[in-house]
Amino acid sequence: MAILPRWAVLLLTLTALATGLWAGAARANPGRRPVREADEKLARVQQFLEKTEIDSKPFQKEMPLARFLQALEKQLPKGGKIVLRVQEDALGKQAAKVTGAPVRLPAASGRMTLISALDAALRQVTKGLGTELAVGVGPDRVVVTTPERAAYPAVYEVSDLLPDVGWILPTLKEALPAAVLGRLPGREASTEGGGAALLRLVFSVLQPRSGEAVQLRNDRALFARVTPARHAELANLLLTLRRQADIAVVMDARVYEVDRAFYAKHFAPLLAAGKGAPERPLVSLSGDDEVLEKLEKEKPLLRGLEIKVRQGQQIAFLALREAFRYRERHRALPGKMDEQGPGGLGGGFRALLENSDRQQPGAPPKFGTGLAGVSLLVRVEVAPDRRFVRLQITQKIEQLVELRKIKYGDAELGYEEIEEPSMTKSSVTTSIKLPDGQPFFMPVVYRPLGARGQDRPLVLVARPRIYIEAEEEQVRNAQPLPVPGAGKNK
Repeated sequence: MAILPRWAVLLLTLTALATGLWAGAARANPGRRPVREADEKLARVQQFLEKTEIDSKPFQKEMPLARFLQALEKQLPKGGKIVLRVQEDALGKQAAKVTGAPVRLPAASGRMTLISALDAALRQVTKGLGTELAVGVGPDRVVVTTPERAAYPAVYEVSDLLPDVGWILPTLKEALPAAVLGRLPGREASTEGGGAALLRLVFSVLQPRSGEAVQLRNDRALFARVTPARHAELANLLLTLRRQADIAVVMDARVYEVDRAFYAKHFAPLLAAGKGAPERPLVSLSGDDEVLEKLEKEKPLLRGLEIKVRQGQQIAFLALREAFRYRERHRALPGKMDEQGPGGLGGGFRALLENSDRQQPGAPPKFGTGLAGVSLLVRVEVAPDRRFVRLQITQKIEQLVELRKIKYGDAELGYEEIEEPSMTKSSVTTSIKLPDGQPFFMPVVYRPLGARGQDRPLVLVARPRIYIEAEEEQVRNAQPLPVPGAGKNK
């Protein structure tokens, strides 16, 4: 199947959006549902908080919280019928201080969601007064109240994340806001995987307060009784996990055999790093490179596996194994043993020793089987903007150097000629950062068996392509783009 360039994927995606294929998908929180029917209205207000955006510029000058709420309410969409209030009965004697507390939004914060603006303001009040506050939701209102009163329950379906959460965790450092990174769990969460890792992550990020709770139920659903701000944070965290699970890299790799003169002319100069400097381990190539064009006309020795490499995983995307035989030491069956048996020192036991490691007259040679080859493994990391990919490539080589001929035995029992494989094992790791779809070339250290392998070096050429499941799904489902002039009479 032909690989579409990223611009074509984007165009198909926009076409799908225009035709309603993604209606509402971008603004939904998939997997969250209220615990009771009575919480349906709260869930709608929660979604209103998360999706409504306001312009922060009018709020960058200090004003009392009560006036801040009034001005904020005026920015809300008309007809929303949502009011913003301080829940004075919940705050008691502190209510007057809270309503008069000075607040302002950070400078240059641009457009913000309503929940982010309210949460930023309440953090300032909490810091100034030492009173814990939270945004709460009612059927038709948003209130400033205590965390205990603000918390409400919801359930999040997470069964789709559990198989992947272990390898996703190490990739979150590039995907989450800096403020959240300090709350990420330790390495034990990555090794646990599954539900334990997800629960540890959620608890570490949310840091539930008194009256709040987070539970994993039946290894399928997260139960969270937390404030609206933390529900929003949890929804964003799960969305980030799904986005990370959605990303993979397809290597599209091939190995070619080239003659030494071609290698010296076209590849060696690319690897040269200057006088006295070590040779580069791999080099990126432009898409229209003449060398690449020549190579791709040839039949590759080996095509890599069409597998999706997830972030944080190390996977072999290409491997070559070869078998060879060698003449090994003979192990003939022993002759008849004497009455003393193997525990004694009689002639039968000596016959066992003499015959066990020597070839019997007229017996055919005995051969053993050895293995040599190379495995290429890759670990990938996709940039947050999904335009670049960092590859860590490891070559693991088992090379047959020679079959050494050895005479085995002694003058009394005789000699036989055997072969002993001389093997070397090595590993080479290197990294490179490339734009999505940019090809690169890398010499393969392994030399195939036989005389041909000594004169024809192996080179790897690969085009790592970022695979995003949501985009691929849109390409599969979208209608074909119209071809200009199609259907017209000629």
